[in-house]
Amino acid sequence: MTLKGVLELLDRHPEHRGNLDGCGSPGNESGVTIRQGARAAFLASLWCRQQGPILVVTPRPEDARRLHDQLLTYVGEDQPFHLLPEPEVLPFERLAADANTGNQRLSALAALAADGKSSGVTPDMQPLVVCSIGSALIYTLPPELMAGVYPITGELSLWKTGDRVRLADLLTQWVDLGYRHEPVVEAPGSFSHRGGILDVYPTGADWPLRIELFDDEIDTIRYFDPVSQRSIRQTDRVHLVPAREQLPGLTNPQTIESLTGALDYAKCNDEVRDRMAEEMALLDSAPNPETYWFYNGLCNQAHLMEYIGANGLVVLERSGRVEAEAQELEERFDRMREAREDRGELPMNFPAPHMGWEEFSNRLSGVPQMQLQTWVSDDEDRIFQPSNQYYGKLDDAAADIRRHQESNHAVVAVTQHQRRVAEILEQEGIGVTQSDSVDTAPSPGQVTLLPGSLREGWTVELPKDGEDNGDATTLVLLTDSELFGTVKEQRYRRRRRVEHGPEVVLADLVPGTHVVHIDHGVAQFAGTTHIGEGDDEKEYLILEYAENDKLYVPTDHLDRVSAYVGAQDQQPSLTRLSTSEWTRVKQKVKAATREMAEELLRVNAARALAKGHEHSGDTVWQQELEDSFPFV
Repeated sequence: MTLKGVLELLDRHPEHRGNLDGCGSPGNESGVTIRQGARAAFLASLWCRQQGPILVVTPRPEDARRLHDQLLTYVGEDQPFHLLPEPEVLPFERLAADANTGNQRLSALAALAADGKSSGVTPDMQPLVVCSIGSALIYTLPPELMAGVYPITGELSLWKTGDRVRLADLLTQWVDLGYRHEPVVEAPGSFSHRGGILDVYPTGADWPLRIELFDDEIDTIRYFDPVSQRSIRQTDRVHLVPAREQLPGLTNPQTIESLTGALDYAKCNDEVRDRMAEEMALLDSAPNPETYWFYNGLCNQAHLMEYIGANGLVVLERSGRVEAEAQELEERFDRMREAREDRGELPMNFPAPHMGWEEFSNRLSGVPQMQLQTWVSDDEDRIFQPSNQYYGKLDDAAADIRRHQESNHAVVAVTQHQRRVAEILEQEGIGVTQSDSVDTAPSPGQVTLLPGSLREGWTVELPKDGEDNGDATTLVLLTDSELFGTVKEQRYRRRRRVEHGPEVVLADLVPGTHVVHIDHGVAQFAGTTHIGEGDDEKEYLILEYAENDKLYVPTDHLDRVSAYVGAQDQQPSLTRLSTSEWTRVKQKVKAATREMAEELLRVNAARALAKGHEHSGDTVWQQELEDSFPFV
């Protein structure tokens, strides 16, 4: 769903355009006062005009998440809008962060760090990143490294078909960037190596990539499904960005030496001293995931403002609240540090994983910025006015919508009860358009209903330009908040990969497992082996059939093999190779399936023709009662 047409119509308001055009420049803070319910519309309009990345900083994590979800309703899920979440690990705690949160952070940072030369990002695809002030205070990787520039060579981590590579150097670079070597690639930040086949799952990617080498030359690069191993589409390049936010091996060793040399263990016992010495020694070679964020201040000294160039913009949403929240976090973290130092659990002068408000404010002064104030009265916001509240009285809503339609106003209603609202309006003789998106500016008198969720609506009066060109003079946006007095919260998530049934995952196969090859029948998995020499070496599955026959299946043909599903208390009979046995089995199953389908058709046809007792449909009151439960 998108509301791009609403943004297009909104852009015709001269004062709104003036607010957008006057947004921040270095050393010159600008401010816009706007009501809470219209902030997503304003920021979406700002992104459409901005020729650089936008970073929006909110007071709290839940504010950032909600704003991010509202923005996706306006522009669609396929746009480069990212949420930069907090790591959910308190400072000075040894605790592994959630993998999805880490991947989300890295994707957002990579989007901010990218430019047209390094990753193909064009001006109309500049990212908008939303984060809380707690997330903005965290030290992170420098933008050059986050864009994929490998510090040791100074070159971009980009490989194309036809490139010649040194395999050992390539794998070393991937490890340095935080990628984990796994038997099978299943999650972002991992890679595997089988002969001349390299699988890698880049940070922020929807699918992993399979690189096939011919000698030392990259022959093909394909996206593939990690579940079925099926190829999805071919591409001509691989661009990798870091898979972990702490990369001590790529941090300046002099900086680490300086920071560790300043540690004061006067209050710590030998056990704490030895534990930290061991952990720091293993940070580069074999780090414990539970120590990544504990040593974040040791590994990282870059900050988020370094990602914002002269063409970027930082938006502080309710700047007073942002500052108050930052100072509260700083005080809380200082108390945690002091308590751990007093107990001897933490040496003094230990580098913090985050900066304070004063440092953040100084860094902020050097980048283009604006302050977005959202706690306003009706008089302060001269563009967006509140829409009328109906609290479930849809007859009143229909009467107002009719008046808007007769006055050539454009009405857009975003509701999770699209069908019901449409029926009520049509009963009142109001013509409506039901759609999944508003891609063009609504016509005068047009009433459009869309499925979705926004927290609040608004009304904008569009000044006439002196010519009667038939354009709508007022734009009314309604949501469930105005129509019903409540909004069911909607979370946007990435679309899940489609599962293909009981396909085999190589890591789950153990010797003795029964499998089915689509062309050869039921077999028993006996293990894997490597056939070939040097770069021609490949990994094969060993499938044992009846009469001690064996079949060797390349792992890149794993989609031809599926798990055997049958009665748990019976062992299946193994198929004989080089016979027509498996063909006869498939024909028999096909005939049985056809017979079952015909029986189901007969049963359902009989049910459809049978006469029963008809009950009346739900009344409007019943529907209102059901829809009044916000979490159903």
